[in-house]
Amino acid sequence: MAKITQQANIMVAKDYAAAVAYWRDKLGFSVGSEYGEPPQFAILKRDSAFVMIGAAKPDAVITPYWKQREGVGNA
Repeated sequence: MAKITQQANIMVAKDYAAAVAYWRDKLGFSVGSEYGEPPQFAILKRDSAFVMIGAAKPDAVITPYWKQREGVGNA
């Protein structure tokens, strides 16, 4: 069977800039790339882990996963 050596999560944030700053400043990730003007999507890296953060649409309603399906959670 093939071995999984890396993974990357995609997260949607209502406050994109605050989310990127948190992952960078508090959790030690580096911002590898940002896309859009102003930036709306970032790829962050720490060790062998990647996190992708995208800006939510201004009127988006973000429902926690645990309210959508039993047994799952949000990061």
